[in-house]
Amino acid sequence: MVPMNESGEVDWSVQHIADEQLDAYRKAGTMLVVRRGDRAMDVRGTVVAWDDMSVLIRKRGSRAVVKLARKYRYEPYERNAPQCEVDDERG
Repeated sequence: MVPMNESGEVDWSVQHIADEQLDAYRKAGTMLVVRRGDRAMDVRGTVVAWDDMSVLIRKRGSRAVVKLARKYRYEPYERNAPQCEVDDERG
């Protein structure tokens, strides 16, 4: 989930994913799920590139890429875990 403070606003002080972790995911070709709060907003794919504020993810099964904020939670995708409820065209 996207971290929220007591007043229900996004907590921008949360630590971003480390460059070293992104590089390890990219080199290994690890399939990730990016948690953006609501399950319908989750994105599955692999790391392509990143900068100080964003990560470029190649979506699963396509050539499409999405640019996501580094503040989101990036986790290895496990096929046996509950799947994201997002169709391939959107996520």
